[in-house]
Amino acid sequence: MTKFILHGGKTSTPCEENENFYREIVKDLVNPTILLCYFSRERFDWPRLYRQDQDYFKDYTGRDDLNFISAEKADFVGQINQADVIYLRGGDTEKLKEVVSKIENFGELIKDKVVMGSSAGFYVLAKYYFSRERGIGLGLGILPIKAIAHYDPKKNYDLIKKHGEDLEIVAIREAEYVVREQ
Repeated sequence: MTKFILHGGKTSTPCEENENFYREIVKDLVNPTILLCYFSRERFDWPRLYRQDQDYFKDYTGRDDLNFISAEKADFVGQINQADVIYLRGGDTEKLKEVVSKIENFGELIKDKVVMGSSAGFYVLAKYYFSRERGIGLGLGILPIKAIAHYDPKKNYDLIKKHGEDLEIVAIREAEYVVREQ
């Protein structure tokens, strides 16, 4: 069974909810390998994000048995196979989707792993998503849902309710997360 941890965005904001998010990711794993995917960001920023995420995992979980891999396009499939956890970090949804969509059988490769998607990572996993910047978009459909990250209940999201087939809408506020098993 694949465990999906879907985050509403702003994982770098220091708060109890984000601390719980990082703990949730590794709570049932022993000596896990975590694949950190930054394809949604500019390449020059990857080393900073890699150090930042390592610090968050170690600080928030208090664990020293965590192993990290920074994802690379050239060996992404091999790295997915090595990993226990795949973290699709937020940023530009289209950039991330471009890389992940080229992976044949991505849904099968992540089976029985922990897959975490924050903001753009959450969107890529969904069938449809609503982005404040781009409106409605098409994800990869790994999860049969309509996704809204950075959710603000004061906003009207009727547009996504009416779009496409009738699927569950998963709306998550910043720094909050939900867990799905499939």
